[in-house]
Amino acid sequence: VKTITDCLYTYRVRQGSITRTADPSLEADSLRVHHMLEELFLPMEYIDKRAIYQVLASNYIARITKGDTLTSDEWHRFRQECVTPRHRRLYRLAHLHPTLLQLYSKLCSSLR
Repeated sequence: VKTITDCLYTYRVRQGSITRTADPSLEADSLRVHHMLEELFLPMEYIDKRAIYQVLASNYIARITKGDTLTSDEWHRFRQECVTPRHRRLYRLAHLHPTLLQLYSKLCSSLR
């Protein structure tokens, strides 16, 4: 498995753009794609899954930060996909209480 580290494209989000507003159907599609990626890549053997795990764990973190509730199965998969020390710390924080991850995220944003 090879990864491309170069930026392939950029886009600008404008005020009032449909990508700025929350759309439940887009969120449902994103969740469906997330689960499809898990079903496709996780059973595969003989590939380095670290990059895939990082993307999937980041998706869980983004969902929790937005206030979504994970099912117990999703919590289990999230724990399995936390391969980096940062993701493991964020998992533990969110698992203690999702509000802690949301507060941490806001604090990090305000420090930037």
